[in-house]
Amino acid sequence: MGTPHGTPWKRLGDGSLLTQDADEGLGHIVEFKSYLNILLALLVLTIVTVAASRIDFGNFNKLVALGIASVKAYLVATTFMHLKFEKPLIIAYAIYPLVLLALMIGGTLGDEMDRKETIPERFKVESVRHDLLPGAEHGTTQGTEEKVVH
Repeated sequence: MGTPHGTPWKRLGDGSLLTQDADEGLGHIVEFKSYLNILLALLVLTIVTVAASRIDFGNFNKLVALGIASVKAYLVATTFMHLKFEKPLIIAYAIYPLVLLALMIGGTLGDEMDRKETIPERFKVESVRHDLLPGAEHGTTQGTEEKVVH
């Protein structure tokens, strides 16, 4: 018995438990080397993430970060959650929330990338000279302070 991906099945149960498939038992065995390769790939992608955070991609900073994170999530889901061994219906159940997430992120990403200012004008902080404030003639204020403009 094998899987569509060529990984041999090893019967781990007799199919009597609800968590076991009567024909296939508890599941499959994944080689340690596969897990080690995924670990190395995730470590390399983490280094790529840190390196990418230090490079200015302009309006595409968030898109690059989401792309790298998506590749890492794919590796984790297919390997550690064993989605690459599942039937298409289970994969569809896993993909559906990702499609909704992509729609939500895509709906707000355009606005985020188009935004010219990160702080609205009404909340900007400006420097105020104390010598121009009331009471300055009495020496009660000195230097400058920051004030929120309303």
